Amino acid sequence: MTPTLLDPAFVETRHNTLRDDPVVIEPSRTVLNSRGEPYRRRAVVERDNDPATCVLIRRARRRIDGESVPGIELTPYLHDDPLHPHDAFLPDADWDDPEIETQTQRLRLEIVAAVGIAPVDALRERIKALGDPQELIGKFPELRGALAARIKSGDASPADLELQARVDRAEAELKELRRQLGRARWRLLAHLYRHGMPADRIAEVLDLPAQTVDRCITCVSNSGAAALLDIEVGTWKSYVSRGQAPAAEDHIGAEPVWHLDTIIAYMKTRPYKEGLPRKARRPAVTG
Repeated sequence: MTPTLLDPAFVETRHNTLRDDPVVIEPSRTVLNSRGEPYRRRAVVERDNDPATCVLIRRARRRIDGESVPGIELTPYLHDDPLHPHDAFLPDADWDDPEIETQTQRLRLEIVAAVGIAPVDALRERIKALGDPQELIGKFPELRGALAARIKSGDASPADLELQARVDRAEAELKELRRQLGRARWRLLAHLYRHGMPADRIAEVLDLPAQTVDRCITCVSNSGAAALLDIEVGTWKSYVSRGQAPAAEDHIGAEPVWHLDTIIAYMKTRPYKEGLPRKARRPAVTG
């Protein structure tokens, strides 16, 4: 497997026993010195050629209720930039405090969310920049209707036809971008949910209403399942009808729905993550 920052297991943990003396300790190979503190090593463990993406853990002091309180400070970094306000401070804590691991896992997920939301935001910006393709004709419905009438009657000029072609291309591009955005949001939602991020925090990451995220988790529609698997809706329906995918667990009206856990479990059983299952190739006939 190629390491990826979308997997919390590949987000490093850096333990800093001195404020200005950074060190890197792999989460699975933390070594303690005689004082029970993480052993300071000079070597930097690199993953994805990006050692600056990590959860930095260090001793620190913060002013609480007017008093300087010692404790353990945890700060997530992505490409050298701290992800505020997602840092944590454990007052009066020491290295053996189990809450450190809990907060480390939470902050790893914040890094994963920051990485995963970037392509989603990029798609949103492209959709926003594209705007309404119909406005290429004009802002008023009367202008659009007039062009449609000229084309229908055969009285359209070459400029009219070229304008309509531009609109058609822009609408096709917008449709594809929206499809990609829906797929990207579904997959990021499922990824964060699978790794344990609370639904209300997922809603904040995706900039969606909390009720929408709750509904996506408990009631995955045909289109949602298809988006998660990166297949057509009709293909997913065929899988279900042939018993190759789980049967619907509930219905909202006539629409079958599944819990997100069910779809995630099904995805893990598939031999290939995207597209149709690959058919076995017949051996070539010789001689």
